[in-house]
Amino acid sequence: MSLEDLLERLLSAEVGETIDDLDGKAYKVLQGRNGCRFIRLDDDRILMEQNVNKNSRFARMARKGRKIGWVIPKDGGRWRLVMIREKKPEDDDDFEY
Repeated sequence: MSLEDLLERLLSAEVGETIDDLDGKAYKVLQGRNGCRFIRLDDDRILMEQNVNKNSRFARMARKGRKIGWVIPKDGGRWRLVMIREKKPEDDDDFEY
């Protein structure tokens, strides 16, 4: 299952729910200290939804309905953006890929 598919399921899940992927792996939806939902992909990485309370361009996009998440490595390395591609809304100047 792709990261985009997992993000889609994460964004529609409640904290405490379990997300099953097509390979039979189960991910429990947890909540971080910042209030954002996340799942543990493995021992080294998590997939977390975008924090809409931030002042970043990605937070603005998420507040407008964009589906955005981040793969965050446990070792503090570089975060990887995960965004579900959708048609550009007519009135969204912040919309970028």
